[in-house]
Amino acid sequence: MKNRRINKLLLTVFLSTLVPIFFCCFALKAEAAEEKTLDLLLKEDADIEQVRKDILEKNENIQIQVYEDINLVHLIYPETLRVEEIVQDEGIQEKIELKGELPKLEETKLLLEENMISNITLESENLSRKSNVGINLFNMLAWHVNEVTENGQSLKLARGKGVSIALIDSGVDTTHPVLAGKINVKNGKSYVTGDDTITDRNSHGTATAGIIAQIAPDAIITPYKVMGAKDGESLWTIAAILDAVNDGNDVINLSLGTYKRLDDSDERILINAFKRAIKYAENNNVEVFASSGNKSINLDQNYETNKEMHLPGEIKGVNTISAIWNHSGVSYSNYGSCVDFCAPGGELVFQNGLLDLTACIFIACPTYIDNGLVEAGIPQGYTFSYGTSLSSAVATACFADVYSYGKENYRYFQKNDAIKILTASSEDLGDVGKDIYYGNGEINIYNAISEMGSIYEGEVIENDKKSRTYSTNSITAEYKVIEEYEDKYHVNVTLTNKTSETIHKWEIAMDCDSEIEQIWDGEVSKDGDYIIISNAGYNQDIEAEGAVSFGFIATKTSSEEEIRLPDEIILVNENYMIDSKDYVVSCETSSQWEGGSIVNITITNNSNQTISDWKIEFTYDATIEEIWCATIEDKDDNYYSILNDGSNQNIPVGGSVSFGFKAAGFGEEVIDNISLISTIN
Repeated sequence: MKNRRINKLLLTVFLSTLVPIFFCCFALKAEAAEEKTLDLLLKEDADIEQVRKDILEKNENIQIQVYEDINLVHLIYPETLRVEEIVQDEGIQEKIELKGELPKLEETKLLLEENMISNITLESENLSRKSNVGINLFNMLAWHVNEVTENGQSLKLARGKGVSIALIDSGVDTTHPVLAGKINVKNGKSYVTGDDTITDRNSHGTATAGIIAQIAPDAIITPYKVMGAKDGESLWTIAAILDAVNDGNDVINLSLGTYKRLDDSDERILINAFKRAIKYAENNNVEVFASSGNKSINLDQNYETNKEMHLPGEIKGVNTISAIWNHSGVSYSNYGSCVDFCAPGGELVFQNGLLDLTACIFIACPTYIDNGLVEAGIPQGYTFSYGTSLSSAVATACFADVYSYGKENYRYFQKNDAIKILTASSEDLGDVGKDIYYGNGEINIYNAISEMGSIYEGEVIENDKKSRTYSTNSITAEYKVIEEYEDKYHVNVTLTNKTSETIHKWEIAMDCDSEIEQIWDGEVSKDGDYIIISNAGYNQDIEAEGAVSFGFIATKTSSEEEIRLPDEIILVNENYMIDSKDYVVSCETSSQWEGGSIVNITITNNSNQTISDWKIEFTYDATIEEIWCATIEDKDDNYYSILNDGSNQNIPVGGSVSFGFKAAGFGEEVIDNISLISTIN
């Protein structure tokens, strides 16, 4: 909606007495915990259960919580106990990567600080006299919904049906009318000590849930409560991420954040714990959306100058959302290269000394918490807010709608396809292409759905009776009937990679009603009315702008009929994280000198299946200067992603592959936090 002035309702305010406007972005801060605690982030290959037993053998009065998905141990113990001496035991110490105390969550603050507002006037219709005033206002003032749904058009096509959303926040008001039937109470969890309910005593969780319910009304929201009335523990957030993944959610919304320094050993444990948790979500095919933060800072510059990261927004694998208003940047939103998308978040707009609340977002809040606006005709359960937390909730709901529509209409549609389509269809607001303020642009569900067919399914760009060329956002597929016999025909297919990255272990699906009798340079299987063609092993990668070909002979459905060419050819690749018990990684330093070393790494397959097209990820504080028999696909701080070089991409059952590198460092750096990612045959 271009005009932010609502015709039916105009809200103006004078700055004087208190009315609550909630600042929607949690922050994390480091404070001394009330209880004596210590957190241990163990090395990836450490046996977490054995470490637990070893600690209890030293002193059985220590309470121990283990988070085996990321090898994190949380200790609670009496102040009189010298637990540092216990964990410094040689057998325990050698298994620890980092130790420290994860910080607390900070209560929400008002953006206006000491400025207060009152004298709200309702003009035009007197909605306060209507019985459904809250719902009427909620719908009437939903400019943010209109903006991403093209004035509600996308809601006629997709409403998030079949999508599970994990809301890691302060809980929800389950009795709120806008959330009726949308909350998964059974799977909801509270991590707050002394409060096992999912009741929102803060307001933040109900606000973000309300926005999600507006945009994806048929999605199911599961609340993971990590914030009480005032504060919470960051450990609860880590635990909630892991539980949200293990509970089978499709997407996680994290409208919270903290700023932590990489060169501070006490803060580094939280950085690495968050990285492990996000990587766990990513490797289990769960999308994560998070806010960019509300300090109006350049996150890249902050990282370079202060060695400080915003968590979880700056972690690789998170879809980070900045805020906009009126299709433009806002005064408070953080920005940087980590920003992937932007979405409505509201803004402070003053006209003639008055604050126009229609530029804020009208949100749901708990019906049992006084909003201070009743005298102005705003019922309990509603108030105004702005912030990147709201933008993140908007983006999460947009993803739910697009993913839901894709699943319903395309058999092989995956979550990363939804992200690709959101990227390709977003409205570019800043510099051409991705930029630090708006990312890939403002999400628009209607655009994404309208363009989904051409982006995902592709389009036929050349066509005649014997050949057809298909083009999607990833590949071009040229399908040619080379020769035709009485009851058979010979086909050649060429796949060309349109992207700037290698396509690993390609596999395509095509709708074809003929039976393939013979195939070369590929393998064939059947899935209903689709034929699946997989690579033949030796040709499993398609380099950027490169191509592979395969051919087959098929039987006609009728010797008298013309050959029916496929209507679509779709790339259906998917990667998996290999269970740690199915492989062993050994590291050996073959030579060492002052300031450097040579390291050799061997990966052994202990599973009963071939591990193909492997990629290994780990943390390493030294700098890899040269590598052989592998390539550095990505580096994020001290987190390396190492990909096979093509000659050693498959690890047979019981077999091994090796690679090595030259590193600059002190020679004492350890490779930790190892994950093996691959597609298993």
